[in-house]
Amino acid sequence: MGVAPEGFEGTTLGVRPAIHVPMQSRTYVGTYNGLENRRDYWVHVFGRLKPGVTLDAARISLNGVIRPILTGVEAPLQQAMTERTMARFKTKEMVVEPGSRGQSAMHAEVRTPLVMLLSITAVVLLIACANIANLLLARGANRATEMGVRLALGASCRQLMTQLLAESLVLAVMGGVASLVVTSWTLRAIGISLPGDLSGTLLLTVQTRVIIFAGALAIVTGLLFGLFPALHSTRSDLSSSIRAGAGQIAGGHTARRVRTGLVTAQIALSTVLLISAGLFLKSLSNVSREDLGIRIDDVVSFSVSPLRVGYDTLRANALHARIEEELASTPGVTGVTSSLVPLLSGDSWGNDVRVQGFECVPGTDCNSRYSAVGANYFTMLGVSLLAGRDVMPNDRYGTTRIAIVNQAFADKFGLGRDAVGKFMGRAGGSDSLTIQIVGLAPNIKYNDRMISILSAAFAVIATLLAAIGLYGVLAYSVSQRTREIGVRMALGADARTVQRVVLRQVAALIAAGAAIDVLGAFGVGRAAQSLLFGLEGDDPLVFALSILVLSFVALGAGWLPALRASRMEPVRALRHE
Repeated sequence: MGVAPEGFEGTTLGVRPAIHVPMQSRTYVGTYNGLENRRDYWVHVFGRLKPGVTLDAARISLNGVIRPILTGVEAPLQQAMTERTMARFKTKEMVVEPGSRGQSAMHAEVRTPLVMLLSITAVVLLIACANIANLLLARGANRATEMGVRLALGASCRQLMTQLLAESLVLAVMGGVASLVVTSWTLRAIGISLPGDLSGTLLLTVQTRVIIFAGALAIVTGLLFGLFPALHSTRSDLSSSIRAGAGQIAGGHTARRVRTGLVTAQIALSTVLLISAGLFLKSLSNVSREDLGIRIDDVVSFSVSPLRVGYDTLRANALHARIEEELASTPGVTGVTSSLVPLLSGDSWGNDVRVQGFECVPGTDCNSRYSAVGANYFTMLGVSLLAGRDVMPNDRYGTTRIAIVNQAFADKFGLGRDAVGKFMGRAGGSDSLTIQIVGLAPNIKYNDRMISILSAAFAVIATLLAAIGLYGVLAYSVSQRTREIGVRMALGADARTVQRVVLRQVAALIAAGAAIDVLGAFGVGRAAQSLLFGLEGDDPLVFALSILVLSFVALGAGWLPALRASRMEPVRALRHE
């Protein structure tokens, strides 16, 4: 009847339908017909507001219509509800939200990990900006004589400011352009690591608005963090500027204090990154060691949907049987099976159930997740059943209805090890207790670990960048004291004394920076708790090791320049002065 415009992908994030049919026709295209059960609430309604009508006005109007329906029509249809639950049901209100983002459970599911990843990115950006500001300050100290001479020859402070800010802007633009290449590589790597169904859902491309945002952010940060170094380098005191570049040992007390503050801030931010990376790495290690309960090595999966292209049930079953038969005869294939829910997709279906011998009283959780599977499903995946048998080839539609439950199901409904032989059925359905339990399987973990992998990868990359930047800034900061160190040695200090002086300063910076942001790291750990597997967000071992690693990197950054400076000949330093 019609062709939708290019780019229209429906109203559900993560679902890209190729064809749209009337809701009343769902039963004719072979999909689940939820229209038969009035208590199966699954429809999401979209409407367009009239000009001048606000969301609040629409919400008040709609709830005025829905409230009598809830109390007079829907409430009497409910079964097995406690009085308290029924009271809450009658007072439910229709939620009215902007429809521009569509509807999807993905919004809530990805909120926490995305906030964590964006926070890590923000911390890395701050560290990079602190690096730039610190290096520009150090560079400005070396150019003090140049700036003083330019001012003495008639250049205005505005002209020098413009020049220095332009240099910062060029650095920012070059970094922004390089980031696009790195971003493309990163997105490609993420796409390879994601499950096939999820990689097709997410748009892993560099979009125009992202390029604009990144460009604007690079320019703003470049100008903002280059402003103070530019102001400091163009101060109007000509004599002090020339003197600072022609013999002042420390390169200016103000610049030194600012550099020290920036290094301390970097150490504080790096503490958060290292602890975050440690938490995610330990979580990922816990996940990797976890026994999934299935053998997934050398397992290949794909999907077919014959009912969606005109096959009836009989022809679809024949097609499935032919596919399994031809695959089983392929050299190198050791087993073939099928399932309604893809393996390790992080998805499942669910419904309230009735179980023989278990009374599902009002207020009791009687829900269970399920999937439909083919013959030899557990055998092919290397799962040894605790009791009973696997699905057999003759367990087909129209024969005795069977089910295999796991240990968690048996424990939840009080079946224990005697689950085999009991009967169950869908709650509220017409089948009653007509499904016989023929097997008891161990618990299998099938939700994928994508968020842990992504979070750990981002945290590790961010920490690596922070460590490199921290090393560079500390090494440069110590190298600026070469003349001072040479003078100290000329006055009698030996190499070890010089090294201790430098490392003592670095240790003080580490202690100050780490102490400042340990509390922040606790907050990050608590916020990331839902993403962690098998540990708490305030794991003391991770905290201790992270601070130890940070101390090692920072001390290494200070030790190498201190070693070079301690080997300097005092005569050269004095001649330079």
